[in-house]
Amino acid sequence: TPSTTFESIDHDSETQKLSESMAAAALGDFDMDMGEEKKELTLLEESPPLDVHSNVNGNDKKDKTSKSKSRKKKRSKEAAEAAPAPPPEEEPIDITATDAIKALPGQEVSITANTTVHIRRSESTTSLTKEEGPSKLSASALAAKKKGGKSKKKKVLSKDDAANQRAAKVFNRSVRLCVERSDPDAMREILHDKHNHNFALDKTVLETVMKAYVMAAMFEDALYCLRNCTLPGTLSAIQTERILTCLPQNLRNSSAYTAADMINALCIATEFDSPTSRTYFLRIVRGIALEFLEEVMSARDRICSAPCERLVRASVCVVDARLKRGKKASELLVDAGEQLGVFVPDSIDNRGIQAGDAVSLLPYAGPYPMSAESLDRNMIEATVTNTNPMVLRLQDKTNASLHAMLTEAVEGNVYRIDKLANRMGFNRQLAAAVAIASPMPESSGRDNRRPSPGLRKAVTAM
Repeated sequence: TPSTTFESIDHDSETQKLSESMAAAALGDFDMDMGEEKKELTLLEESPPLDVHSNVNGNDKKDKTSKSKSRKKKRSKEAAEAAPAPPPEEEPIDITATDAIKALPGQEVSITANTTVHIRRSESTTSLTKEEGPSKLSASALAAKKKGGKSKKKKVLSKDDAANQRAAKVFNRSVRLCVERSDPDAMREILHDKHNHNFALDKTVLETVMKAYVMAAMFEDALYCLRNCTLPGTLSAIQTERILTCLPQNLRNSSAYTAADMINALCIATEFDSPTSRTYFLRIVRGIALEFLEEVMSARDRICSAPCERLVRASVCVVDARLKRGKKASELLVDAGEQLGVFVPDSIDNRGIQAGDAVSLLPYAGPYPMSAESLDRNMIEATVTNTNPMVLRLQDKTNASLHAMLTEAVEGNVYRIDKLANRMGFNRQLAAAVAIASPMPESSGRDNRRPSPGLRKAVTAM
């Protein structure tokens, strides 16, 4: 019947729709597992089309995309709800070290023969264990191994006093010979030997060594010698005065601060009759020495910065000068050449170079400032003994080869003479400090050049 036919047709269409919807759901689940939406569209396009109800299939593709997106949102929402919430932040509680130690649980420890104890080794450790290899050797051990396994430890003195006395004499003799041969490297090696620190230098040898070091502006080596190879109270005040009068006008690379430290150690190595005298001498001598060294640096800066014309006009420099032998073997006669055409007025204000002033002898190459390197290498100090004509006396009086070089009659052997710091004033102040602070001589006769004991005590007590 017509009614039966209509119902069967509706049933078939609904069955087809149900099958298509189930296929669409299966494809949606497959796309969700792969997690790639582009791949899903590609698979759907490549699948063979259905012959029947093509319009229905087009609508189903849109339904598949919307359903897959809704499933993704639903699953991400469920995952967010299933994730555990982060624990709330706990407020920090201030705990003292004592409370933390008390809170530690008690533990019993027993050390037996099988217990292994690890020892932290310092850099000076030179022994090797089974766990340590050759790379664990320290620098001191390697140096000792290269020198034949000699130890760096300070050697102790022998129990034989006679042997110790002989070793001390050998030490002093070797140091004195190094000074006489002008061998600073050998003397430095001897003084820096730890074994020789068991002995002290004799006062005569110490004075010779300190004069050589101070004259060469080797203040660091002099300070090392005073601290390691000298006993307190070895020198007399007169010997200290002779050492300090050798302070140079050319400091080279040395520092005035190192010179101040050397003066402190030198005062400790000087003998005084009371601590107040030592303190007074140290304070006065250090002050006048630093003032003298400051004037030395000012003279050095003037020579290395000002042109010769200005210095000649101020009468503190003589240029183009030739040196000749004087009446005495230690004197040099100055034959001044043309002074750059500069007129030097003779007035009271223009003091210039006077007798007793310290001057420097430097090679003259032109009316230009002297370079610091040339000054450090070539400066020779002398003292003016006469001004008309100018006569000089070298500080190193016994150097015959130096006299011969300065007076050699060859072309170009000309020099410039510059005024330096006031050494005469420094020497007078130093002599006055020695006269007040040094102990009185043992002889019964009174020295008229020394103040009375009461005045000395009052002055040194300040």
